[in-house]
Amino acid sequence: MVLINDNDLKPLYFTMAVAALSFLIKRAYQSTDVYDFFNIKKKCNPFPQSQSELVDLLHYQKRMVFNKSIIETLKYVDRKLFLENENVENPYYDEPKPIGYNATISAPHMHALMLDLLADRIPMSNGVALDIGSGSGYVTACLARLMGCTGRVIGVEHIPELIERSAESIKRLDSTLLDTIQFLVGDGIKGWKELKYDIIYLGAAIESLQVARELIDQLKNGGRIVMPVGKSNDFHELMVVDKNQDGIVSIKSLGVVRFIPLTSKENQLNPQNIPNATKVTNINGEKTLIRCEVIPAPDSNSNNSIKEFESLLNQNK
Repeated sequence: MVLINDNDLKPLYFTMAVAALSFLIKRAYQSTDVYDFFNIKKKCNPFPQSQSELVDLLHYQKRMVFNKSIIETLKYVDRKLFLENENVENPYYDEPKPIGYNATISAPHMHALMLDLLADRIPMSNGVALDIGSGSGYVTACLARLMGCTGRVIGVEHIPELIERSAESIKRLDSTLLDTIQFLVGDGIKGWKELKYDIIYLGAAIESLQVARELIDQLKNGGRIVMPVGKSNDFHELMVVDKNQDGIVSIKSLGVVRFIPLTSKENQLNPQNIPNATKVTNINGEKTLIRCEVIPAPDSNSNNSIKEFESLLNQNK
């Protein structure tokens, strides 16, 4: 029998204590409150009446957003200010709303999910973000808040009236955010080639990865794009495009979503076009938002085409 002296175990005890303390500190830093810390589901109002209630619903119940900075930003940027007018019913419900000009502001869960996916690529300082199809200006405002006073956010939108309304909405929220925002009237499909971007957010569906190639070229090494991809009248795949520090591109599909298409100004304003609204169904007489989360199998056609496109982009790297 081997006897172990307590003194021999002291280094082990110390190491375990340090590891436990480090875990608790990290957990506390990542948690927004005691519910997060202990992973307890907080009871939330399913029909939110304020921005704070809406974000709590997305975080604690729907589990669409986890990053602390994104949660704080979503609570700060009040969605009601970015709707078509102040009389829109149920402004804080988790559903898309029309904003005029055949466009919509996305359902809040999509803003939350997509911003959460971008969170770990947002630089601490001097970052540059591109918001394609900036529409209501809601995401532009969120990005400006997240990038801070040394950052820069470019919002591209082809409807001048929406840009004017966006600027007014942001001014009512926090006029200092406009110091780091530049709105451009233009074709979002082509991005804005004057800059390279740390993060790119697409608020409308681009037809294909091939069409998105110009945007991928505008991404900095170490950057990320989050975008819905697919033809205008179909459901779309939410894709994450990463470019590593060596310029190698990797693409991942996260599931099925539905957006309005990223199209020309003429097509968007065509009175025969109807916005591709998020699918809504009736369950027990209640209107319920449906967001599909079908992740393609590794051998699906979608993943095969993604791998082929990755190879095409990376063949000269």
